[in-house]
Amino acid sequence: MKKWVKPIVVFLMIGGVMGGLTMISGIVPIGASGGHWPITEWILSFSMQRSITTQSLMLDTPNLNDPAMIQRGAGHYEIGCRHCHGTIERANFLGTKSTPEAPPLAKEIPHWKARELYKIVKHGVKFTGMPAWPSLEREDEVWHVVAFLLHFKKINDDDYHEIIGKKEDIDPLIKKCSICHGSDGNGQLDGAFPKISGLNEVYLESSLHSYKRGKRHSGTMELIAHSLENEAISELSRYFSKQKRTPTKSKASPESIERGKKIALEGIKTQHVAACISCHGSTNPHFPDLDGQPAGYLRNQLGLFMEKKRGGSDYKTLMDKAVMKLTPSQIEDVSNYYESLVFKKKR
Repeated sequence: MKKWVKPIVVFLMIGGVMGGLTMISGIVPIGASGGHWPITEWILSFSMQRSITTQSLMLDTPNLNDPAMIQRGAGHYEIGCRHCHGTIERANFLGTKSTPEAPPLAKEIPHWKARELYKIVKHGVKFTGMPAWPSLEREDEVWHVVAFLLHFKKINDDDYHEIIGKKEDIDPLIKKCSICHGSDGNGQLDGAFPKISGLNEVYLESSLHSYKRGKRHSGTMELIAHSLENEAISELSRYFSKQKRTPTKSKASPESIERGKKIALEGIKTQHVAACISCHGSTNPHFPDLDGQPAGYLRNQLGLFMEKKRGGSDYKTLMDKAVMKLTPSQIEDVSNYYESLVFKKKR
C-alpha cells in the first residue's frame, strides 16, 4: 500500500497545479451564452436534486388550498418570478438566455414536492441565477408562492391574468400596486390582501420607506419599494389615501366578534394588555386604522410581531410588547372584530 502513496500524492499535486494554472490563465469560458458541458449540467442538476430532497425532509407543509393564499402567491409570482420564468403558457425571453435556462414551470413543478418547492423558492439555487427570497423572515410569503405554483396546472394564461387583475389602462405607477392591492387599494380578492384604501397618507408613506430601508420585512414589498423614488412613494401614498374602502365580508361568529370588541376597547388588565383603540383609534397618523381590515391579514401581522419577524417603523416597539401577551384565540377574536367594522376615515 505504501508504494502507492507517493504516486497518488504526486498526481494530486500535479492536478492541483494544472487546475490552478487553468484558472489563472482565464481560458475557462464563463459566458452564459455558451451553456454547460453535458457532464457539468448533469453533475449540477443531480447535486441540486439530492440537496433539495435531503434538506427539505423535515419540513411540515401547511394547507396550501386556501384561495387567499393562492391569490397572494400569484401577486408575489408576478412581481418577483415572472420576469424569468414567464407565465403558465409562455416562457420569458430573458429566462431563455440564462445558463441553465429558467425552466417552464408548468412542466417542471409536477416533479417536485411542496416542501421541496419551498426550499427552492426560499433559498434559491447556486450556479443558476435563481435568487433567494428577498426577505428570509417571511416564510409565509414563500408558502404563498408554493401554493400558487401547485395551482399552475389548473389554469391557463387568461386565468393567470384574471387572478392578478392585470389592467393595461391604468397608470404604470399604480399598476405596480394593483397586482396585489387592486387599483382602488381594496385587494384583488376579498380578504387576501390588506386594504390600503383610505389609510392615512403619512402612515402609507412611512410604511413604504420602512420597506425601502429594509426595516419592515416582505420579499415582495421590499422589492417594490426599492424600485420607487421618494417622489413616487409620496404620489402613491397620496393616491391610495383618497380611495374609498369597501367592507370585508366577515365569516366570524358573533361571539368571537364580541370577545374581540372587549379586547379592542378595554384591553385585558389581567394580562397587562392595553386597549387597541388607545393607539389605533387615536389621531396619531403613524398608527393605521384597522377597521375593515381582513382578519387573516391582521392575524398574520400579529403572528409576525409575536415571532419578531415583521419589522416596521420606530413605533413597532409598542406592538412588540403588546402582542407577546396575547393568546392565539385572543388574536383570532380581536382580528375578527376589526374585520367586522365598517371603515370610517378618522383623519
